[in-house]
Amino acid sequence: MSLLDWCRVGDGPLYESMVLDTMARTLKGIVDSELAAQQVPIEGGFCDIELPICTEASHGHRLWYEWAQRYEIVSLLGEVKNMREKASFEDVNQLFAYLNGAKRGRCGLLVSRSGFTANAMSRMRSLVSDHHVLILGLDHGDLKSLLEFSKEDSQKVMTYLRRKENLLRRFNERPARR
Repeated sequence: MSLLDWCRVGDGPLYESMVLDTMARTLKGIVDSELAAQQVPIEGGFCDIELPICTEASHGHRLWYEWAQRYEIVSLLGEVKNMREKASFEDVNQLFAYLNGAKRGRCGLLVSRSGFTANAMSRMRSLVSDHHVLILGLDHGDLKSLLEFSKEDSQKVMTYLRRKENLLRRFNERPARR
């Protein structure tokens, strides 16, 4: 059982701290963990986490180099939902607003302890295709998988994240008309 499992549902600040730590470890060498922060003020609100990207290190990681170019990433902003309910359409829009207001890039993480509603997933897919914004939805199981992969091989982490992006993009591809 991981430490993530010990945090009780509803304890937002503790879970946010654990997500921040997990992502900093998982993205070691890509994220500047010394500058990572919780409760970052943005546009009159507070984004749960910020993970600044080591831009000089992105050249050594193909995925991050591509994402840095495509999504103009300076920092990953993240919203963390430690609730029994699935993250909703409104939760995706909240992070989208933070990404627009913060001017730190067009890529963010929405972490939901309980997963995502169909409307939330649909919104994440539409943001990729319509606005060229990537919001990666990660649930509790995804975090645990990423942590395990990071212990084995950092390339497995990159492959996992690439697959998450591909799933969002693939559902937006329209079949050719006949």
